[in-house]
Amino acid sequence: ARAIVRARKQNPITTTRQLAEIIEQTLPQRFKRMSGKHPATRVSQALRIAVNSELEALEFALQAAISSIDSSGRIVVMSYHSL
Repeated sequence: ARAIVRARKQNPITTTRQLAEIIEQTLPQRFKRMSGKHPATRVSQALRIAVNSELEALEFALQAAISSIDSSGRIVVMSYHSL
């Protein structure tokens, strides 16, 4: 986060490529491509979740589903991340 703030003080970050490069330069070598994915993948996911209020939306949707389902009904929730 500090590296992003520092970079933004110099110039606005206008592309995802710029953000990815800042993140990659900040991480210690051992974390780079540890999982085979670009190191900015998780940061991008976290930013998207925060900006879109995805966890709050999920909480609201689950409460609404529980309130509207019949007592013998079922709810299925699929998640593509561990949050």
